[in-house]
Amino acid sequence: MSEKVNNRMTFIDIAKGVAMLLVVMHHCGGSLDREMEVITKLDVPLFFLCSGYLAYKPVYAYKQEFIKKTKGILLPFVLVMCFISLLRSENIVGLFCNDITKSGYWFLEALYIVFLIWWGQVFISSGNRLLQFISCIIIEAGLLGASKFLPESIDNIFCFSSLARYYPCFVAGAMLREYNIGSIRNKWIGIGLIVVAGLGFCYPATSGDIDFMKSVAAYVASAILLFYFIKAIENELPRIFASQLSIIGRYSLNIYIIHFFLVPHIVVGLPDTFIFHLVYSLALAIVISYVSIAIGRLLTAMTPLDKVLR
Repeated sequence: MSEKVNNRMTFIDIAKGVAMLLVVMHHCGGSLDREMEVITKLDVPLFFLCSGYLAYKPVYAYKQEFIKKTKGILLPFVLVMCFISLLRSENIVGLFCNDITKSGYWFLEALYIVFLIWWGQVFISSGNRLLQFISCIIIEAGLLGASKFLPESIDNIFCFSSLARYYPCFVAGAMLREYNIGSIRNKWIGIGLIVVAGLGFCYPATSGDIDFMKSVAAYVASAILLFYFIKAIENELPRIFASQLSIIGRYSLNIYIIHFFLVPHIVVGLPDTFIFHLVYSLALAIVISYVSIAIGRLLTAMTPLDKVLR
């Protein structure tokens, strides 16, 4: 399978498909099992890394990029939050100020803000890689400080805690593409990434800044490992698996928005053993993903939502 089909990088679609399945698996009860939680925790880091990889451009058309991301990320976020406000008869201001998860849709807001931050630092650094690297450190420190010292209501509105956790994954993805790193060529680097990921996910954490940064490093390391693993096996995957993962990846926005309305009505009792829990959650995630795609396509065919959904 070629890397590009119709100017799309197929391994990115596959990676987004894997990440989307992990997201749905997590919401299907993956967070209730320790082993499953470790696996499904890779969902958001991989999404942010893929987004960063696609965000890098040799030359940036800031106005066009801003319009594209506003229509493709911010507008769906605002519309779904308005719909939830009407559905639950809740004050939309309260949804923004009192719930950092935004009923599960925090990811869209956080991703949009990360794009704004990235464009700003790229514009300021003007191609100076050292300045760009320093700005990444300053921004991460600023996000971490904002999440700790600003009032909780401000953190709820702007998702500083989530931004501090996942912004490094986005930057890592952009850097991988900027430096044209096609694979992990040095085995010692690969071993180092595995060690960092293992310590971050498996070593018991207590609390504090050190544990937070350890988990951030684990997210970055594990996302890079999974990203390159998917890239390496792309051509080895059976065509049926690759094509279906690509479809899920291409329709990831539809799935992400719609699956929250389906999960509470589909998830039932969870198996006791890890292997059955894994198979059960994966099967549910696949079903929910395709049902979400079908609902999304129906909505786009019958309503003006074709401007928002795929």
